[in-house]
Amino acid sequence: MNKLNFKIILSFLKYLKPYWKKEAVVWLLSFGIAGLSLAYPYIAKLVVDKAYQERNWTLFIELLVTGGLVFIISSLFQVVSNFLREYIDLKVRFDLQKIIFQKIENLPYSFFQLRPTGEYIYKSLIESSQVSDFITSVAPELFYIIPKFLLIFTILFFINWKMAVFIFVVAPVLNIPTFFIARKVRKQSEKSLNSSQDILETARESFSNMQLVKVFGKEKKENRRFVKQMIKNIRLSIISFRLNAFSSFLESWANKLLLGLITLYGGYNIIKGQISLGSFTAIMLYINQLLDLENLFVGFFVHRLNTGLVSVRRLSEIMNSWPQELEDKNTRAILLSSGEIEFRDVSFGYYPKTPILEHISLHIKSGSSIGLVGNSGRGKTTLVSLIVKLYQISEGEILVDGQDINLIKNSSLRQQIGVALQKPILWNDTIRNNITYSILSATDEEVLQAAMISCAYDFIKELPRGYNTIMGEGAVRLSEGQKQRISLARAIIKKPKILIIDEGMSSLDSQTEDSIIDNIKKELKNTTMIVISHRLSTIKKVDRVYFLEKKDKMSFGHHEELLHQNPQYKELFASQIEEEHIKIKS
Repeated sequence: MNKLNFKIILSFLKYLKPYWKKEAVVWLLSFGIAGLSLAYPYIAKLVVDKAYQERNWTLFIELLVTGGLVFIISSLFQVVSNFLREYIDLKVRFDLQKIIFQKIENLPYSFFQLRPTGEYIYKSLIESSQVSDFITSVAPELFYIIPKFLLIFTILFFINWKMAVFIFVVAPVLNIPTFFIARKVRKQSEKSLNSSQDILETARESFSNMQLVKVFGKEKKENRRFVKQMIKNIRLSIISFRLNAFSSFLESWANKLLLGLITLYGGYNIIKGQISLGSFTAIMLYINQLLDLENLFVGFFVHRLNTGLVSVRRLSEIMNSWPQELEDKNTRAILLSSGEIEFRDVSFGYYPKTPILEHISLHIKSGSSIGLVGNSGRGKTTLVSLIVKLYQISEGEILVDGQDINLIKNSSLRQQIGVALQKPILWNDTIRNNITYSILSATDEEVLQAAMISCAYDFIKELPRGYNTIMGEGAVRLSEGQKQRISLARAIIKKPKILIIDEGMSSLDSQTEDSIIDNIKKELKNTTMIVISHRLSTIKKVDRVYFLEKKDKMSFGHHEELLHQNPQYKELFASQIEEEHIKIKS
């Protein structure tokens, strides 16, 4: 085990600190169990050399009673130790999973777009359990193995130093091949864990996109994809089984050879009268304990340590390597008073050499409604995402209420901005809880008002349980338009200073959409509203239109002004009229 692995293990052992008293009891019990187990071979020596040789029945009974008491005390120690270890494991697992989940949630939004969701689920739930089991077993097992190992050798030297030296030299030599295979076991364990993670991600992706799978009739394709991952995992597991089996074979072979050599050497010494039968019996029993320790030691280091290290290192990535959503130490919470927005020479790209936006400047007045228009892929969603600090700009400044958003706490800024997306994300919960997700303290009156503004009130009251209706996973019991209206209600209920509707009404008819915009303007008069829409009937209702022509060019003005002054805008508008005309005819 190299220094890096040792440091990583130490970094996780700190999670035992809150339970150090119970852990200390486990260590003491482990030491006690190790010490008590050493009594059996010595009792056997006394039985053979004293009770049998002297035919002393009283001594024989005394030794048996002593052995029985040792067994009872040792068993009690073991029961208490096991209970405490399970308790500590559960507590540490809870702490780890809580911290890992929090760490993952604090990752930058851009990071979630680079890695599959299954990886986060696997690391936060499954691997954290494996790490918990590993770190809660490290100290007790080592505290049991090492002292007992040293005590046995001390006793063996006391009984017969020649036999002790013989065992001390031969045993490590016979186990050299087993330790050589340890590195391969660790590498194979990492491959198997990655494969298990891929299976989880494949299943999650297929089930999450079941509607797409069904409409394209791709059930068999998804089944083949899942089976392919399973086959890969099975193949990797078979290789792991082979390595473990080979390791066990080498271990068994080494143990049997060691026993054979000790029996040969011990028998020679008995015949020569250099050791008593009782001493040899004790030595053989101690050797059996040593072999048990060796099996435990090898099993711990070759199997448990290697597989545990894989999980520890993978979780360490989250704890230390994965970038957290950092905030400047000078950031502070503020209360937005107007909702005025200004972009000053802003540039941004998901990758350094491929900018999405370049040197964009714009100014949105407080309480105004603006439409953000442009061809698909121009960066409209990216632009509004920068306002809520989902991404970090590479150049320029974004100001809200005249203050640089980089100096405003993320939580403070986001609490005062409402967002409704094209694909609404709804929880497997009641409609009421989905609407109040943005403000848990909302009253029933506020829920009703938000539903009315978003034109969701009528269809909700027709449901058997109304606002207490439980929606299925992904809210499959509602139409897409109904989901969008609930999503809008969730954004509206907190009465945000800035409301962003990113294609959030695309599944609604024009009449309903017009009603919602009118309601927002009436009920949220001081709210700055940004609407991204390809539907030009919507754009006509806003105060001003911002037309993102290119990544470095933005035009703005009233709809009629842009229509007459900007050929590209006119072309976009003409194509929209043609599309809507075709829809009406069909």
